[in-house]
Amino acid sequence: GVDLVARILSATLVVALAAWITRCLHWDGLADVADGLGSGGAPEQARAVMRRSDIGPVGVLTLVFTVLVQVLSLAQLPAGSTALAAWVLAVMLGRLAVGVACGPWFRPARPDGLGALVIGSMSASRLLTAGLLSGGVAVVATLAGPLPWSGSLLWGPVAAVGVALWLGRLARRRFGGSTGDVLGGTAELATTAVLLVLALR
Repeated sequence: GVDLVARILSATLVVALAAWITRCLHWDGLADVADGLGSGGAPEQARAVMRRSDIGPVGVLTLVFTVLVQVLSLAQLPAGSTALAAWVLAVMLGRLAVGVACGPWFRPARPDGLGALVIGSMSASRLLTAGLLSGGVAVVATLAGPLPWSGSLLWGPVAAVGVALWLGRLARRRFGGSTGDVLGGTAELATTAVLLVLALR
């Protein structure tokens, strides 16, 4: 009905505003990673595809599907404080996933670029601090929403960390390591996974 259309429009504006604030940096990374994975070439060739300025069909479809999942998941939640709390939580856990992707268990694919500066730089103590801070935000968001405890404090974080570990391992196998694009893709995919979990819960 009219209420559903209004929620979809509101969710679209929120996702668009977030992309504009970040200058679409993470979305660009996600598209580049998708094109690199879809190239089917050796790691050097895949990294070359990712460095191109254009976006291929795999990248375009990945962006479209990811945006749709974010918008529809957010629109599925009750409008107002619940949707806002879910968005804040999802974005926060998406950034926590980037921290996990910068942990010592991953290495950069090449010695130059943004990825080489941060990948592998997150120590266990820093990750623990980030996790505790994220947990505090999750509790506040859960109470303010309100949001389901199982979604915000269990399955949401599990989904975000799972995306970071999965994409990092995939990048290591296909690209020879992680890159700044992989970090950007991690942020958006983890945010999407958390929104999907909250919508399904």
